[in-house]
Amino acid sequence: MRIGSVKLFEEFDGPDEWIALVKKLGYRAISTPVTEDAADDVVASYRKAAEDNDIVIAEVGVWKNTCSDDESVRKANIAIAKAKLHLAEKLGARCAVNIVGERTKRGAADDLTEDAFERAVAVVREIIDDVQPANTFYCLETMPYMLPDSVEMYARMLKAIDRKQFGVHCDPANFMNSPRNYHGNTAIIKQFFRELGPHIKSCHAKDILLDSALLVRFLEVMPGRGGLDYHTFIKEINRLDPEMPLMIEHLDSDAEYIEARDYLLGVERAIA
Repeated sequence: MRIGSVKLFEEFDGPDEWIALVKKLGYRAISTPVTEDAADDVVASYRKAAEDNDIVIAEVGVWKNTCSDDESVRKANIAIAKAKLHLAEKLGARCAVNIVGERTKRGAADDLTEDAFERAVAVVREIIDDVQPANTFYCLETMPYMLPDSVEMYARMLKAIDRKQFGVHCDPANFMNSPRNYHGNTAIIKQFFRELGPHIKSCHAKDILLDSALLVRFLEVMPGRGGLDYHTFIKEINRLDPEMPLMIEHLDSDAEYIEARDYLLGVERAIA
């Protein structure tokens, strides 16, 4: 696996400073260093710097709601998703990754309906068909309260979308939407890689902890501080693709990211 980060806290000026910072932090993968409005020559300079220094640009994050019931919001965000997929292609990134998005508000029942499924399929097809990427992939991140919310649902979406450049993003913490899934996450991780492995383009690293409150509540924590079976997760990653990016996210400082990096590398050493 290639440990990476979705965020850099230090500022940098140009591809040389960017590469120096990535190397200083011990990463072998990183998210996009530029936005979709960057000039083509700037994008090309960052791509060359990454290639020359054996750094994989894992992801261009989209994180826009492309399935909103508000037509103006939906159209604007679909346009942004297309622009970011264009950037991923120019940058040589493994994927552009997005969520489906909620139709009205987070956690609404209509985000899990057949209508929501059909809208998501149509939107992903539109984005890929318009951009027509040759090398990069458009991926959806699994989410606990919107599609795809299970291995079975992701497999169904993959078949329904039916586009060569639609890929899979793996974040097992986002499947943990019930105590049953939480305590059974080892089997879910194995199922994910068994059924979707050839399509996985990038992975996220965070952890999840089941709170002891009466009503079910999950807390997001640093890798190694929750219940996610990282030994199985990393073993499956390396079995599938030793060059797979595993991207740490949602921490508050470089020091925390380095602590998480060291934990993940320690797990990899332990299972070698």
